[in-house]
Amino acid sequence: MRSGWAACRCLDHHGRRQTGLPSTTAPPRARDPIPPTQPRPDPHDSVGGTHGFRRLGRQPATGALDRVQHGRRPLRRDLRATRACAKCATLRLSAAARHIGAQADRPGGRRGCRSSSDANAPTPVPNCASDLDCRVHLWFKGRTAERRRGQETVRPTTQVHQERIQPHLPTPTSLKETALTSHTVGFVYVLSNGAMPGIVKVGMTTKLSEDRAKQLQETGVPLPFDVEFRCATSHPRAVEAEAHARLAYCRVAPNREFFKCPPSLAIEAVKAALLETSSLPAWNVDHQHYVKRGDRIAVTMKADDLFVVLSYPSLFAQQAEPIDFWQAHSDGDLLELMGADDPGHVAGFSDDDPGGEADPVPFLDRAGTTPNGAINGRERLMSGERLLWLRSAPDGQFCASAMFEMHSHCQAISRTWDVKLTPDGFPLLLNIPTFEELPPSFVRTVRAAMQMGIPRNWAPRNPDPADGWATVANDPQPPEYWLTQLEPPKRHRRSQK
Repeated sequence: MRSGWAACRCLDHHGRRQTGLPSTTAPPRARDPIPPTQPRPDPHDSVGGTHGFRRLGRQPATGALDRVQHGRRPLRRDLRATRACAKCATLRLSAAARHIGAQADRPGGRRGCRSSSDANAPTPVPNCASDLDCRVHLWFKGRTAERRRGQETVRPTTQVHQERIQPHLPTPTSLKETALTSHTVGFVYVLSNGAMPGIVKVGMTTKLSEDRAKQLQETGVPLPFDVEFRCATSHPRAVEAEAHARLAYCRVAPNREFFKCPPSLAIEAVKAALLETSSLPAWNVDHQHYVKRGDRIAVTMKADDLFVVLSYPSLFAQQAEPIDFWQAHSDGDLLELMGADDPGHVAGFSDDDPGGEADPVPFLDRAGTTPNGAINGRERLMSGERLLWLRSAPDGQFCASAMFEMHSHCQAISRTWDVKLTPDGFPLLLNIPTFEELPPSFVRTVRAAMQMGIPRNWAPRNPDPADGWATVANDPQPPEYWLTQLEPPKRHRRSQK
């Protein structure tokens, strides 16, 4: 094909293949219709010159084309770049206009957006004689079941008494965003190097700290980096930024993560940043956090933080019941919530499950030389249970809270670096609360949480295999299952020339 011509793959009304006009074709006059074989002009064309609507004194067509413009899709620029013929332009514009027009015609505004008037409209509920009848009706009408290795999880419809769920659940938009959120764990580290005495590096990584240290060694540093400290958190970037702010007075350069201070000072700054940015205030939002399969959550606790496990005895229970109380005994204790793929992967110490006393991740490196924090609690949470996190104000009249809802079976691990002992000399475990009496704010919050709507998923606390439920704690997993960073790094093959 000659230079300066544009080809087209569509056929004209005579069945002949069309070819575009040469780029040197003179533009039509303003009062003449646009030839059927010429591309539709671009109103923002700064190269075409006289091909623009403004130069011709014409206005673009209304209707479908306006919808394309409101959809903010640069279709005409694409057409100008490809130099398609008029029929191609018509087809492409029509397809895009139908797509955007269909969204614009939905109730609630253009492009399918919900208007403010119906954003919080409650979902209609069938008229039933009683609360229990309504639950039974909707459960049998809208239930779905899924089986994962013999484990059946009943998903009741979310339309059960919207007026009860509405005060506690977020709006549909935030609920959708929350359900799609995947929780992961990263590390904040403190590194030192023998070639730079008196200088440490404070940073974050989504891999192991040893992998990051090895990566930094490849940048031309004569000696390898040593990992002085590392901590797991679900907010590694926020913890890193807070630690940098606390060490700003000794920063070597504004664009570098190196600080002229002893490692102990940098470690204390990271620990303080954990309590500031990775503790309860970071999770205190207007909706519950959903723990799904594959999620890894690490939260930093303060002393006297209380956790309440809320469980439904049956699928038709009117409200949840508190079945366990957990308490943090030291500042900086770590609670890990890990969603499992199978109920056989989780085990609980309080439930006398096999392996409930073992540490699933005893080391934080592949060589097994860096021990993890001392485990002082291992419990299991079943699908549908909720974990309420409470922290009281100094006067005890108010409290901050956060809610976690289990969409799958969850393994809960508590770790401490400052072991507390009972008067008899035994270590304080996670499920040994020391409160003489609960603060009034705790009581009010727990009562309100018990009245929340039924969860999306549900499984019995003690599943019976005779009823078709899978067995719990019969399939322990290796450490790399719980801490995915322990998996061997994948080697990429170099392409052969």
